[in-house]
Amino acid sequence: MNEEYVGYDLIFCPDCYNSRTESCNHERYGYAKYFVGNGFRVQKFCSNCFSLFGSAIKHSDVDMVNVKTIEKDKYDRWHNEQYEKFQKRFIKIKELHSLWQVAEHQRKHQEYLNSQVWKEKRQEVLKRDDYLCQACLKHRASEVHHLTYDHFGDEPLFDLISVCRQCHEKISTIDIKRKSLLA
Repeated sequence: MNEEYVGYDLIFCPDCYNSRTESCNHERYGYAKYFVGNGFRVQKFCSNCFSLFGSAIKHSDVDMVNVKTIEKDKYDRWHNEQYEKFQKRFIKIKELHSLWQVAEHQRKHQEYLNSQVWKEKRQEVLKRDDYLCQACLKHRASEVHHLTYDHFGDEPLFDLISVCRQCHEKISTIDIKRKSLLA
């Protein structure tokens, strides 16, 4: 999907919300003049993105009959509105992309936890820890907790510990709070 804004296009994928911007190269342009002080200033005016660009041009260097007159104040307001629209849309797309990344991470996480590889690794960790919760050392462990996700999907056994449900919930709550403080 492509949305046009002054000076550049915002291009994003409606499926994954990845996006990029592309600047207009001002290949098609004409000239515009606008009132400044006691006279007119002439500048190049892009036919694609409607931006004024480049330095002021001498009146003698262009055919002034074919130069369009614009109201600079109105043009500046319009240009600023376009920029604000772009900023709002770009922020929204970044938010949607973040949500998509979280959902994609959760999907991959769940897919891995349902895999045979994880089930075997989980059993090895529970056996290693003799089914004893390594957080409280009191209750029977029924779950396995990742100490780090640095090696997720190919984690060494020392990255995993056996825990009971209560301790796992406490640890997860602490991790969530810590992540929100760091964000």
